[in-house]
Amino acid sequence: MLVGDEPFIAGVSSDRAEMWERSLHADYTGTDSYKALFHAGLLLTSATEIDVLVTGLPVSQYQDESRRKALEKQFTGKRKITPKRTVEAASVKVVAQPIGGLFDMVNQDESQGEDGDIDEEARILVVDPGFFSLDWVLVSNGEFHRQSSDTSLKASSVLLEQAGLLIAQDYGAKPTVEALENAVRAGITSILMMGQRVDFGPYLKRAGESMSSTIANSIQKSLRNEKMSPDIVVLTGGGADFFRDIIQDAFPRLKVVSPKESVLSNARGFWLLGSIN
Repeated sequence: MLVGDEPFIAGVSSDRAEMWERSLHADYTGTDSYKALFHAGLLLTSATEIDVLVTGLPVSQYQDESRRKALEKQFTGKRKITPKRTVEAASVKVVAQPIGGLFDMVNQDESQGEDGDIDEEARILVVDPGFFSLDWVLVSNGEFHRQSSDTSLKASSVLLEQAGLLIAQDYGAKPTVEALENAVRAGITSILMMGQRVDFGPYLKRAGESMSSTIANSIQKSLRNEKMSPDIVVLTGGGADFFRDIIQDAFPRLKVVSPKESVLSNARGFWLLGSIN
């Protein structure tokens, strides 16, 4: 596909891409890597016209109106994604990333009928650990509480990096973040290092424990002005399994639930948000 006039490849495992570094910074949405993934998504739709395109930003960035408007403007209109193909988005809707996961969870929960976990009157804390940022929002009566929603950079990338450092202390060699990420995604519990199988589960747990107090304090601090505590926690996103124990320990009296295949929850939720317009 194309970004401007430059050819790009997207959708391959990050550890297989040569001469490329992952963008882990606040201006990611302005990078060619982000645009390439966006164009790949458009290409896979097999559409030439899109009525509503929905995407998300980390909560702290979403609360910056100028950044939201810039992203909307960036992706509204026609985009040349291959030499012979153009796709046009009539409108773009930017939301706080955890909202996608919440919509997906509510949709799955409603299909359970009386066996569902979420009461319609519940105050819902949604925690969305991504690769670059860990975001959370508080939603009550359908309203997004801005003062109780925020972003931490203590996300999956930091946890995997810390786990790699702990492995290096024992084995004298450090696995890449991408190697650990791909193993977790594939459901593999060990990686091959210097001809030796290393069970990385205990190292992920230790890394999580070292980050838990910082993450818990950040979330709890943002909730300090609320008159009532949350009723339930929805843990969503690609890093949900990494952070489940951390979040449950931070809110021991609350039930922590997740949508099925939570790595795809934001995308499914964004689709639901677009379909109701």
